[in-house]
Amino acid sequence: NDDQQIIYSPIIAFLHRDLDEYASYKRIRTKNAIIELSDRHLIHHRYDGFIWAEKLIKNDEILVLSSKNTNKTNWEKILDITDVNKQGLMAPLTEQGTIIVNNIHVSCYALVKSHTIGHFALAPYRWYHRLFGQMSDNNNTTPILTYANILLQFFKNLPIAKDIIF
Repeated sequence: NDDQQIIYSPIIAFLHRDLDEYASYKRIRTKNAIIELSDRHLIHHRYDGFIWAEKLIKNDEILVLSSKNTNKTNWEKILDITDVNKQGLMAPLTEQGTIIVNNIHVSCYALVKSHTIGHFALAPYRWYHRLFGQMSDNNNTTPILTYANILLQFFKNLPIAKDIIF
């Protein structure tokens, strides 16, 4: 929120979840936290807002939970960034569109260049969830949420796709 305090909201869906798939990640380490996320996952940068993890460099500052007791955040410098390959991937979706992972503030969104666009695009899904609860995704045969997959296919075919995604 505006006071730099964390507001927790439940996970309402997984935009992408595949525990068997191998993927490349950036391992980002600060003084008090470590996170691993995909190159195109959005993370909270001090001066640029939410940016892709691949854009981060050493000494950039990211938002970190300073204390579980106070529920406040502070900016910490990145000490190092390494590339790792690991099994399993997931992208949870919350009402706020952000989540704390390993004490680091990140967006729920990947592939989109803007957290705001991602959050706007997922608004109908969040509204549906608020009104009616969990949306059934039983017929989905991919690890990507059907609604998210439809959005991705739609945006990929727009003339301005390169300005929005990938």
